[in-house]
Amino acid sequence: MTWNENSEFAALFNASSEVPRLRIKIGDKLRGKIIHISKDTAFLALDAKNEAMIPLAELTNPEIGQVIEATVDSMDDQIWLTQKGRKTAGPSGSLVEGKVVGVNAGGVEVDISGQKAFCPIGQLDLNYIENANQFLGKTLSFLITQSTGKQITLNRKVLLQKEKAEKTRELLATLQVGERVEVPVSKIADFGVFVDLGGGVEGLIPQSELGFGRVAVGNKLVAQIMKIEPDPKRHGQMRISLSLKAALPDPFETYGAQLVSGAQIEGTIARLESYGAFVSLFPGLDGLIHISELSTKRIKHPEEIVKMGDHVTVRILEADPVTKRVSLSLREPDSVPEEAPKPTPKAHASKNLGTFGDLMSKSKS
Repeated sequence: MTWNENSEFAALFNASSEVPRLRIKIGDKLRGKIIHISKDTAFLALDAKNEAMIPLAELTNPEIGQVIEATVDSMDDQIWLTQKGRKTAGPSGSLVEGKVVGVNAGGVEVDISGQKAFCPIGQLDLNYIENANQFLGKTLSFLITQSTGKQITLNRKVLLQKEKAEKTRELLATLQVGERVEVPVSKIADFGVFVDLGGGVEGLIPQSELGFGRVAVGNKLVAQIMKIEPDPKRHGQMRISLSLKAALPDPFETYGAQLVSGAQIEGTIARLESYGAFVSLFPGLDGLIHISELSTKRIKHPEEIVKMGDHVTVRILEADPVTKRVSLSLREPDSVPEEAPKPTPKAHASKNLGTFGDLMSKSKS
């Protein structure tokens, strides 16, 4: 029987490439039944949905229905088996598993079914690796990037990138702008905090959207998703912005009766800027004490008067429910800021000089 690309068997065999593959790796031993013999290849049924191929030259008097045992040699487009011992770990692009058996300055040595391979340290993980000894003894998945003779070069980073991209796509399909999520803090920066949305995908809560409250890595926060958009700085990745304030009730609806001009209110210093100090008044609402309203004295920076975490009693100058802005003052009502000292005028002679006799008496004394 000769191989015919238009035959019913060929159609079935080609269709088989669309079904899920067995959970196998290069170097595994498999048993299969010969179901077809072509000019130079024998086709084996591994199970009801998966087939493999083996060079006919490796078999002695093969027959249809014969069950043979062989080793997985490669998994490029099809599963290829061998009975003569593998000569290479597989062609470039093959997915393999190997055990890290050594570490050197450039990367790690990997054992793949008795064959030695090398993975550069820059291709071993998504993040910078300071000490590769942490991978010693671990069995990991790799992609073969070069397989020429005895030189086998591996890449694990590309597999992790692909896995992360798939998880990102799956996650983004479930997220919506306006949705509230509970997320742990993964990193803290000067401009805000990063939160873990799952699958290694991070979102950013800007400093302005945090409100008052100290957070630490690992803290769980309830935040509202504000934006999901392409990241202009990282091609192919998305940028997700969140807000803690937006996830809270409108403070002007909840505390509106207390937010009136002239009212005294207590708060905590949440942030210091060169132009003033922000005070946390209620969850999700900060007010600003302009630098000119911190003291009657002239100051160069708010830290001369207050510091982070101070509890203060302030007076509301203005509370705008539309812009959600509250202006505050730490000065006493009607107090006047201290002005620069004015030059002292020259002393004038008294208008009441006395009589001429009095003056003459003083001059003689």
